[in-house]
Amino acid sequence: MNTVFNDFGMFFDGETGYFVSDRRGAAGKDDIYTFNAASTPLSSKAAVGVSNEYSAMVGNLNLVKGLLKTHTSSIEKEVKETPVYMLPESGQLLTSIYFEFDSYRILPQAKERLFQILAMRGFDDITEISVIGYADELGTPEYNLRLSEQRANAVVQFFKAERARPRFFPEGRGQLHIPLEDYVSPASYLSLDNKEVQPPRKPLTRKERIVAYQKARRVDIIVKKKQ
Repeated sequence: MNTVFNDFGMFFDGETGYFVSDRRGAAGKDDIYTFNAASTPLSSKAAVGVSNEYSAMVGNLNLVKGLLKTHTSSIEKEVKETPVYMLPESGQLLTSIYFEFDSYRILPQAKERLFQILAMRGFDDITEISVIGYADELGTPEYNLRLSEQRANAVVQFFKAERARPRFFPEGRGQLHIPLEDYVSPASYLSLDNKEVQPPRKPLTRKERIVAYQKARRVDIIVKKKQ
């Protein structure tokens, strides 16, 4: 648990533990995962790394009862790590990082995200990773293709500098279309007098388009699918 994905809703019933995660499972949404034999000194069969407040919140009465018997105001020193992790599956998106306009420099916040991927349990067990770069719709298709390749190669060079074990396959796919409807607030185009009438949409300025297309300036890091 505690991966780069959203892991939450931890619950325990005897030897079986449950948690919810948006890591790419069978449905690719919020799925329920299970694991077994989660024993700690906090109770006979219970969670690790979970406070009594959190356990009470999710209804884990077994763990709360075990904690009440410890006669201690803090349990942090008794927490032990569980060696349970899910190996990322083929085709799973590990993360996406974003770039500034007309740039393939990896930003500090993007580097932090990449370091989190490197520290992820099971990362070194992945043999091959696809690194796919994109660009926005501003500029010529030829230039955007080259820029998307540069972004993908920059990420690969980062991983190689950190001596990551998987084999990386960089790929540039050029410009990526992002619908403006994803960024424009519908309320801003509704008439205050008559909500049934929508005034003509004003063309976006170049500065506004740069902001609107931000999600297209990215690199996706994906577990390579088997051929």
